[in-house]
Amino acid sequence: MPIYVRVTINKERTEWTCQRNWDSNRWNQQAGRALGIKEEAKNLNQYLDAIQINIFQIQKEFALRNELVTSAQVRAMILHKSEEKKHSLIEVYQYHNQQFEKLVGSEFSYGTYKKFKSALKSLKDFLEWKFKKKDVYLTEVNHKFITDYEFYLKTVHKLQHNSAMVNVKNSKKLYGNVWLMIGLIKIYSNLIK
Repeated sequence: MPIYVRVTINKERTEWTCQRNWDSNRWNQQAGRALGIKEEAKNLNQYLDAIQINIFQIQKEFALRNELVTSAQVRAMILHKSEEKKHSLIEVYQYHNQQFEKLVGSEFSYGTYKKFKSALKSLKDFLEWKFKKKDVYLTEVNHKFITDYEFYLKTVHKLQHNSAMVNVKNSKKLYGNVWLMIGLIKIYSNLIK
């Protein structure tokens, strides 16, 4: 059976699925938890505890601001946290290049645009070479990823140090701008709630 989360505040009730299933014969209705001592029961109960802690945290945040909270607001905040779109590296890079291309001639030269196109191609090649994937999530891009990319550019693509560093620098600038924008969007959306 699917497991639902139910939040009731001031007689207003909201429900949603937590996207987990469990055998109804091994369910403690009063506790709202799985029965059993096996790993799968423990994992499910820990997951449900985490949801409950998130709900209490949201209620606490509203209480600290002296604001009333509704069950619908709790649901929206919980689901927003768990359903936030993950952006991928190639998706963001392609979007950047599309926007950049529109600025060629007015703000940037065609030569600079070609460098970004070239960097995107080498990044795609790197992902295939290193991960056998066409794309990765931005959350997977870290210092090791960047140094592996630099190594790839110098050894497989046989780029000289300066040429490799231009690609790495352009990519780092792009990641930095993306993370800055995501952070600003989150801050702004919290301000207008």
